[in-house]
Amino acid sequence: MFDKEKKASLFRLSKKTLMIMRISLFHIFLLTCGTHLIFANKMSGQSLESISVDIELHNQDIKTLFKSIENKTGLLFAYQPQLIDNFPKINTSGGMRSVSDILNSVLKGSNLVYKQVDKSIVIYKKKIKVFLIRQK
Repeated sequence: MFDKEKKASLFRLSKKTLMIMRISLFHIFLLTCGTHLIFANKMSGQSLESISVDIELHNQDIKTLFKSIENKTGLLFAYQPQLIDNFPKINTSGGMRSVSDILNSVLKGSNLVYKQVDKSIVIYKKKIKVFLIRQK
């Protein structure tokens, strides 16, 4: 009989102790969730350097290049049509090359640049930095 009473008293906790345990468990849960948020990283799709395509164009416009890359990779190009209206005809050699390599070589020397946003490539005009020289 004495053993049963002793066991019952060991597992018998006061209401205050139970409340402290519940609050502590809740805090541990919040800390665990917070820790996951701290270590969360921004995830994105593949970078343009890791996507390779084989495109060969001779005396074509840049819109044709964009369509070819879209068809072969699933990427989408976004641009204002007036930006590429007067763009010179382009030639690209065949062979597997990264999308970034192709775009860098085609847009080199122009006033256009690109930026990857998820699965889209945005083409826009370079911002020109103007430095003013003050005279004393």
